[in-house]
Amino acid sequence: PPPAQVDSDLAVSLDDLPHVAYAQGIQSFDLLDWELAQLRTRQGLYARAEGDFAMAREGVLEARKAEIEASVASGALTVKDYIAVLRRAITLEQRRALAERSKPGVRGKQLAIHSLRRIKVMKEELDGALTMEGGERESPAAAGEQDGHA
Repeated sequence: PPPAQVDSDLAVSLDDLPHVAYAQGIQSFDLLDWELAQLRTRQGLYARAEGDFAMAREGVLEARKAEIEASVASGALTVKDYIAVLRRAITLEQRRALAERSKPGVRGKQLAIHSLRRIKVMKEELDGALTMEGGERESPAAAGEQDGHA
């Protein structure tokens, strides 16, 4: 989605995003795989996912995955562009984790943990993309500087 849309989605909890908006907010192919694995094995936030919810979420995650694959296959999404997308997605997810963590109650903490796990998946993917591009992997300090956290 365009950056303005992603930024406006930050005001909405992961719990409150409709399935399509949730999937469209994911910019990372590896994160889509991770979300699907969590859903299919009923882990993390998906521990109690049932029936229609699980089927709808799985369908939009698979569609988003196909969309990213098509962008790569057509050349519309280059490795360089993908690296920039991943960096932005990591920054936004870090902000989301902080916002979720500040909410009262257990659910906010669960959502913050989910966001932190999403960040880990994306950082690992970013390291792989940087290696594929021939660049150096990001050190945690460099990632923090880029995210404005150093």
